[in-house]
Amino acid sequence: MIKDYLNYLYKCYQADNNESGMLNFFAAKYEHQSLVKPVEELTNNQYPLQFVKDSIAKSIQQTLTLYSNDKELWYATLFCTGKRKDFRKRTQVLQAPLFLYKAQLVNREDDHFIKIDHDSRCLNIAFCKTLEFRSSFDDFYIAIDQLLAQHRYIDFEFISALKPVLKKHVHNIAFNEDLLVFPRLKNQTFLKNYAKNTSNFDTYTLHPAAGFCVISKVVNTNAIVRELEQLKENDNYSEGLKAFFSDQKQHLGALNRSIHIPLLLNKAQERVVKNASSYNKSIIFGPPGTGKSYTIHAIAQDYITQGKTVLIATKTAQALEVLSGKLMKSKLGNFSIKVGGNYYKRSLIAKINRIFSGKYYDHDHLEKARDTSNTAQLLQKELTSVAKAFEKKTAKEIDSAEALLSEFYFKRVSSKLHINTLRKFEKEEWSLITKYFNLLEQYEKAANEALYRKLISSINTYADSELKKLGIIRNVLQTEEKSEINRALQNLDALPLTHFLPIWLVKIDEISRCLPLQKDLFDIAIIDEATQCDMASCLPIFQRAKKIVVAGDTNQLRHLSFLSKTQMQQFQAQYSIGEPQAFDFRRKSLLDFCLERTEKGSQTVLLDEHYRSLPDIIRFSNEQFYGKSLRIMTETPSKLQKNATELHFLTSVSAGPVNTAEVDAIIVVLKKLIAKEKELPKNASSSIGVLSPFRQQTNALSKAIKETFELNTLKKHQIKLGTPYHFQGEERDIMLLSMGVSPHSHHGSIHYLNKEDVFNVAITRAKNHQYVFHSITAKELPEHSLLRAYLDSFTTVKGTPKTSHTSEDVFSGLVQKFLATYDLNIYEGYDIAGLSIDLLLEREGKYLAVDLIGYPGSYTAAFNLERYRILHRMAIPVIPISYLSWTYQEETVKEFLNQTILSILKVPGNQEP
Repeated sequence: MIKDYLNYLYKCYQADNNESGMLNFFAAKYEHQSLVKPVEELTNNQYPLQFVKDSIAKSIQQTLTLYSNDKELWYATLFCTGKRKDFRKRTQVLQAPLFLYKAQLVNREDDHFIKIDHDSRCLNIAFCKTLEFRSSFDDFYIAIDQLLAQHRYIDFEFISALKPVLKKHVHNIAFNEDLLVFPRLKNQTFLKNYAKNTSNFDTYTLHPAAGFCVISKVVNTNAIVRELEQLKENDNYSEGLKAFFSDQKQHLGALNRSIHIPLLLNKAQERVVKNASSYNKSIIFGPPGTGKSYTIHAIAQDYITQGKTVLIATKTAQALEVLSGKLMKSKLGNFSIKVGGNYYKRSLIAKINRIFSGKYYDHDHLEKARDTSNTAQLLQKELTSVAKAFEKKTAKEIDSAEALLSEFYFKRVSSKLHINTLRKFEKEEWSLITKYFNLLEQYEKAANEALYRKLISSINTYADSELKKLGIIRNVLQTEEKSEINRALQNLDALPLTHFLPIWLVKIDEISRCLPLQKDLFDIAIIDEATQCDMASCLPIFQRAKKIVVAGDTNQLRHLSFLSKTQMQQFQAQYSIGEPQAFDFRRKSLLDFCLERTEKGSQTVLLDEHYRSLPDIIRFSNEQFYGKSLRIMTETPSKLQKNATELHFLTSVSAGPVNTAEVDAIIVVLKKLIAKEKELPKNASSSIGVLSPFRQQTNALSKAIKETFELNTLKKHQIKLGTPYHFQGEERDIMLLSMGVSPHSHHGSIHYLNKEDVFNVAITRAKNHQYVFHSITAKELPEHSLLRAYLDSFTTVKGTPKTSHTSEDVFSGLVQKFLATYDLNIYEGYDIAGLSIDLLLEREGKYLAVDLIGYPGSYTAAFNLERYRILHRMAIPVIPISYLSWTYQEETVKEFLNQTILSILKVPGNQEP
């Protein structure tokens, strides 16, 4: 059954991606195309840099800055020119480079140059698969791979060796005589005229030409296809792969075990971490801003504390960067590796060399690991003891206060007896909670150190038995030829590598560059942003793991598939897929599939604490898409009252694809925002995003922004531009949204805004402020339009926080009377993130909460420690004050309150208690 699934998904993925690549260098979808002339200097290594005109370079730099995570610069060489008929029988001109290189712009003494990465050289697979072969594509690919291994540079010798390879394997590529004068290159006019004057179809001529252009970031689909080919020929499947396809009840481990990691987790995050150990397959449902990356790190730390290994994979480089940011900067970064970019191999070799150099050798590593672990365990036991003491204390305070105020004489006498004899020997409630958080801070540091020492101990232990194997791996990685490295890696046992470096972070399409397709190589694999992933591309990841976790949000953008429905149905019939809807490759993301094929509800956990956006920004999304299930952790008084979303209505007569009124208005606001922060350094400046759901509108915005702002300004504010597809997983301090539609727009454009995933991503990228530019009123939109509901949601009068008043609660009134002498705002019974705070004190954006305990009424009960921890995560410290303490230790309580207020809220001047 699994083999049929694998064959079906392989076929779908291959068919869906067979057009990726560069068929026409001059196509409109590419930008800043420029041919190099008159001679080649880079691919033949004549010079390391090629001069680029200032005007061209600056325009390219602006584009790469605005689309920093979505577009990149590539260099192309040896152009195949010709014509073919597409599937609609229309003539299509091809100007397809045979080889591509990743490139970058560099500055030298105010001049601009292009530089290529020779190791990134790759065959233009999409074009080559359209050729007619004498042998087969696979034979041709192997021959080219061997040729590239023998020739690092493309020079005349290489071209001479290429000719017989093409002649042997390909019917329809001819050599032009001009290749004999290489490295002299043909220009754009020659190539276009040659294609125009060619009468034959499906026959291509190879010309000496080279150039560079900006394209959308390339997914290495060929690497995924090759690993899927290996996988479908295999019968020995990992537990992770079996779990992915299974819809049966998963094995349940110990969900009640303790978690010993140096991270402060909420209840949902604790469940996620326990699920990752207990189930073969588990799911994290992570809406925007709910700490998904933090939770994934918690899983990784929990696993390595158990001496296990972790593979974290994402589809995009940006998502990988977010996940690796904090981890790689910590001590754990020494034992982790992020695969990707031009220098990852250098970093990997450097980390292996540190192990060989004895950097981590410690003759008493076992003792140090044991001692630091014991220290952490003792602190955790003390934490548990203090927590129990606090719970016992608050329960006793409530009972004693109830007895003290009772109408029954004997209860009052008994309570006074306890107060006069025993209570004065007990710890105050505030000293217990202070001790709890002090211990928590100590525990986090101790647990971090214990984990670090444990990893060092593991390295020393493995070094005794696996150092020789690691040396073999190092020798392979140090091989100069990339093709030789790839072949050697596939025959290696990479398990020793994961023992020394237990955490790996990779892009899904790059894992084959560094690790073989080895069953059960990792104890767990975690896929982030799983909504953007199709069902096929992660299968090689799962084959490398014993357990899997997928994380995402079904209300976010799904993967895009161009596979035809007819072709997909043919594949389903060919491999007898009995559940066609469940295996709908076109519509179902990886997350959708896993949610449907997971039997136990407990295997899926919703992260419900939202930390990113101000309430005014996230409110509509929470109500419309998440059923008010998110607890908005930014609902503090100052932020709740802030109008963080500004609507700008514009009159537009535009009926075309570009709304010029909104473009102009956005440029005006951008100028004001930038001018306001003119004197601020880059690290203190607001990051800015500009988004429109429509590509034509973003193209117009791109042109206007480039014409208006210098490159330094774009970089200072990290200005990013794009559609919601460019902003998935991104955030900015300030967002400017151009909705793009007017009463004159085509109904299809208005209908497009009703796509829930597109709309949800668009309106949830901002942290602090959001400008919404619209040229249509709510009444002019269809009744069930999302945009109409969104615009209408801002006409509702927002609630304001409660202000200070004379409380009906006697105890609260007494405390507030004392606090009234301070220069601060007091809110009674303030609700935040679904939690009610008895008294919330605020001054200039700083907060302090007071938990009133014991007096009969609304505020009798004490907060549980979970509430204390939640507020601690929100940077709102809490101090508990019981009615008995106020009654019998009033001066002590006032002095404590005074010192705490001065320390935390920074009230100016000396206050008398």
